[in-house]
Parts: sequence; structure tokens; C-alpha cells
Amino acid sequence: MSTPKLTLLNVTHFLFKPSQFYAVNEIADAAQYADFFEQDQLTTMNCAHIAASGMSMLVDASNEHIDPNSPTAQQGVPQPPSLLSQLAAMGIKPADITHVVITHPHDDHISGLTHEVDGQLRPIFCTAKHYLGQADWESAAVQNSLRDPSTVVAQALLPIQQAGLLVLVNGDLDFGNGVQIIATPGETPGHQAVRVQSDYGITYLVGDLFHFSIEFEHLDWLVRWKDRPSALASRKKIMQALQTEQAHLIATHIGNVVAYQ
Repeated sequence: MSTPKLTLLNVTHFLFKPSQFYAVNEIADAAQYADFFEQDQLTTMNCAHIAASGMSMLVDASNEHIDPNSPTAQQGVPQPPSLLSQLAAMGIKPADITHVVITHPHDDHISGLTHEVDGQLRPIFCTAKHYLGQADWESAAVQNSLRDPSTVVAQALLPIQQAGLLVLVNGDLDFGNGVQIIATPGETPGHQAVRVQSDYGITYLVGDLFHFSIEFEHLDWLVRWKDRPSALASRKKIMQALQTEQAHLIATHIGNVVAYQ
């Protein structure tokens, strides 16, 4: 395989009011964008598959699903198939996955990593190494969650660690086949993106570095839980790379690929 092949997997979409994300009173020009903040915006849950030399990689694994009757569902628009169904349609079985990159350990990004087998939680991608930012694993938030078996973090990450499949990443990591992990802290301390050079050119899969496309014009619009200095630095780093490399960007919760050419 000469260059990696990238496939975007949207596993759900839903409506979300941005004012639930932002501390709107702290945004100086928020009044000019009242419609954006207070109207429901269509939000996606994107995972991705990368086929490369010696690699079948999944970027994030979500089993999020919106009930069609929920007020957050986009009425009249069917939900997409599950992540595993989409992989199966590509001819990919869970045991075929060799690498899983966890951009960060928020519930919606890790809820599809494990399942129950004979009353025990087991890794779904049972032969894959799972790459998580070391700073996320060591964070107080994750360590506290790991001690509570009712949390998605514990249910998703502990079985992977116990199976010897967890790899902690400190900084960038080059797999040597056109695929790299790029450190992008801010959403969480160990948040990471994936850079892939595929037939589409260079694409950055940036997880939750951006939540809405309007943030490309307002880099300082940050959801309330982000670490502001590191998030701004990560955004500026990625934006510079996009422009320098004439690259594309895919964010978990933004429906369209953003091109910088």
C-alpha cells in the first residue's frame, strides 16, 4: 500500500445548543452571535479508519446513539449505522484492527472500546494497541474515574490496561508509514490528534480541538472546560500546519471536512 487510505465514520448526529458549551458571558462579542449560541446546531460524532502499511487504525471508538424520538435528534434524518456495522461493511472485523488512537478519554470518544463477554468487560479490538496521552492517564480526573467502576472511563480503559493493550504516549509519535500522533493538549492534558498523508493529501484528525466551525475564525472561543493557554497554543499550531501544508482537518463534532488550500 503506497499511501494510507482514510475513511471517515460518522456514528451519530444530534442537535446541541452551543451556549451549553461556552461561558458566553466571558466572550466579548457574544451578543453579535446570539443566534449561534442559542439555536440548536447540528453536531456529529466522527470516528475514522486508516488503512496503512502494517496498520489498520481506528481513531476513537464511540457507540453513541441518539434515540430518533429524542428532542436532540434531527427529525426526519435517520441515524447512521453503528461503528462496528460500518467497519463490517468495509470488510473489517474487530480483531483486524491493529491500532486504536484515543484522542482523549471523554465518554463519547471511548464508549465503543469494550463490551461484555460472559459477564466481564473485554476489549472489542482485542489485538490492537490502544494509544492514549500519558498526561490524560495520569490526570486527577481519569485516576478518580478509574476508581469508580460505574464510570465509562473505568469500563473502557481498565479492561484495555489489564489486557496489556494500553500504550501511553508522551508527545508526538511517528509510526513511519505516513501516520503520526500529534500532541494537542487543551481539551484534556493529553489530548492528541492524528496526522495522515493519504490519497486526499494531508489530513489532521483533531478530535475535540475544535467543536464548531465558527471557532476557526475565533480561536479564543473555548468551551468552558478547556485549559485556555494550552488549547490556544494547540489551535495555533494546527492552524499553522494546515496553512503551510495545504492540509485538511476533520474534527469529531463538525460534519464537514475543512480544507485549507
